[in-house]
Amino acid sequence: MLYDHHILEQVRESNGSYLIDPIENLELLAIKDFLPRDSCDKLISIARANSSPSVHLDLSTGNASEQREQRNSTTHVLHPSHPECFELVKAMARLIGSTVSNAEPVNLIRYETGGFFKEHLDAYSPIHTLIAEYGSSNRLTDLLSAGNRTWTLMVYLNDDYTGGTTLFPRLSIGFTANRGSIVGWKNSINSKPIVNSLHAGDKVLSGEKFVAVVPFRERNCNQDDSSYYIQ
Repeated sequence: MLYDHHILEQVRESNGSYLIDPIENLELLAIKDFLPRDSCDKLISIARANSSPSVHLDLSTGNASEQREQRNSTTHVLHPSHPECFELVKAMARLIGSTVSNAEPVNLIRYETGGFFKEHLDAYSPIHTLIAEYGSSNRLTDLLSAGNRTWTLMVYLNDDYTGGTTLFPRLSIGFTANRGSIVGWKNSINSKPIVNSLHAGDKVLSGEKFVAVVPFRERNCNQDDSSYYIQ
């Protein structure tokens, strides 16, 4: 069984939870009060003012486009150096033993009533790599240089809604919102996707759900690459 001693110690120091799936070595973490309330409010205000319909990668074309059957939400993407994000991304990187330079830009995601994100993996598959090598994609331009997604970290910016549980169906585990709390999951090991990291955002039944999501890569990202800001 593999696990990261650094992450375990970081989570323990924060009185959080750290779970390991012994089948695929999937790691899950959860920590309350990771982001202060005023910072949550500022990010919500940015998301309200700037969000556009979320996009999803179409493997048949390699391009990102709005696909309402897969996800129903809006997104605003912020550079990790943005004044409202920098300290958050630094704290995230420290938590998983990574660096800010390995972080993708911050996705502020807004789910209105009825919003959802169906089951999906955050890690890139060999198909994605082939598209990046031999195809034409408006979304995978950084894949070969930055490598696969190692972790995804997500902060709940509010909790005054119903539904919207973050589900890991293969493990029968779900996370419900607690304002300012962070949850994270390991996406890949040695570039290979962890199948049990399959997850979904359940439908929001009432109110609005706001989250800040940051995937981390194996190597430095080109955080100025325009492909990250397609929305």
